[in-house]
Amino acid sequence: MEVALVVGDIAAQPDVDAVVNAANAELMPGAGVAGAIHRAAGPGLADECRPLAPLAVGHAVITGGHRLPNPYVIHCLGPVYGLDRPEAELLAACYRNALELADRHGLRSVAFPAISTGVFGYPMEPAAEVALGTVLATLEGLHSVTTVRFVLADDRALRLHRETLQRLTHPVGGAGKATEPATGAERADNVMKSRAHAGSKKVAGPWTVEATSLDPLAGDASPPGGGS
Repeated sequence: MEVALVVGDIAAQPDVDAVVNAANAELMPGAGVAGAIHRAAGPGLADECRPLAPLAVGHAVITGGHRLPNPYVIHCLGPVYGLDRPEAELLAACYRNALELADRHGLRSVAFPAISTGVFGYPMEPAAEVALGTVLATLEGLHSVTTVRFVLADDRALRLHRETLQRLTHPVGGAGKATEPATGAERADNVMKSRAHAGSKKVAGPWTVEATSLDPLAGDASPPGGGS
């Protein structure tokens, strides 16, 4: 099983079976990830989404990818921090329900943004803890999904997720030691086989954990990898 951390554009991940949309309740185009995915997918995605709305917080639905390079889009509605409670449980439900939905459809790989960390205001560090812990715990019980990629907005988010993942994983003897993520187009030498823990639950490995930093974009622009 593999968990990958990258900086990039969630709408430009052609090698995964499904990308996850940090959706709004109406499943319509919006800012951030939702806007990027709908723009790339074209108007057919909104047409398919319309009868599936409204989406409850923590729930997930699946549609076709339309003009995206991916066969599927999984739409999750994350919690608004400070408004939707309990935030951690609702955020965990997003990741768990998305993965279980992908597994039921026989998918092997899924790319997530950092759900709820954009305009929904969820602080990045606790959101990463919930996201990574839930993914590690959920993957162990799945039959089809073996690869999860977190597509993040910038190097700061990448570093924070990598540090969180290190806290949640324990290398198996003889595995490579993780290093700081590379800058520019270099890949970090951060591949290790590990036995994972999510919260207090021990999750069997081994895992391949990889962190990659892409060239930063010019100016203040960031790729749409953060969540709503």
